[in-house]
Amino acid sequence: MKQGEIVRHEFKLLNTGDQSLEIADVKPACGCTTAGAWSRSIKPGESGTIPIQLETSRFSGPLTKTITVLSNDRQKPQKVLEVKADIWTPIQLSSPVAVFPALTNTDQVLTKSVTIRNHLETPVALTELQSDSLAFKPVLKEIAAGKEFELRITTVPPLTNGTHTGRISFKTSNPQLPALSVTAVAKVVSLAKGDEP
Repeated sequence: MKQGEIVRHEFKLLNTGDQSLEIADVKPACGCTTAGAWSRSIKPGESGTIPIQLETSRFSGPLTKTITVLSNDRQKPQKVLEVKADIWTPIQLSSPVAVFPALTNTDQVLTKSVTIRNHLETPVALTELQSDSLAFKPVLKEIAAGKEFELRITTVPPLTNGTHTGRISFKTSNPQLPALSVTAVAKVVSLAKGDEP
């Protein structure tokens, strides 16, 4: 599915037991997935449905979301359903978030990389690279002309103890996706003298 499209699926249920199946609750694992009006009571031998909807604007690539169904089924009172999708986007980030391992001193320098791939036939240009945080320095390198890029995000010392978050943004020449961003997160936990890292 294209990024931004809504995935809709209706899970079909058949009550093979000898008593009414009562579905008490349907709980999606995250806010991007919602459950519609499901069949709350299904008599023996009858069918019911659980409609699910998945909003895809924040995702790209393979995606799996879970939904927990709570019922009076004696053998499986809790059943987990899965919705899987492959979300296509004209420009794909290998990850929308760059999480650094814990830094153990304020002068430590670490680098994380994010791959950016253009899935369109026409080449794309990436410009106006910037960071909204002094804690992170971004550098963009073109790997394959107009098709693949590497975004390298490096911590900039000295960093204070605690969590640092920054937004690395850039513009693209693709009118379908004119801007993209990656969130960088680094936590500094300085060790006291004598402590082992």
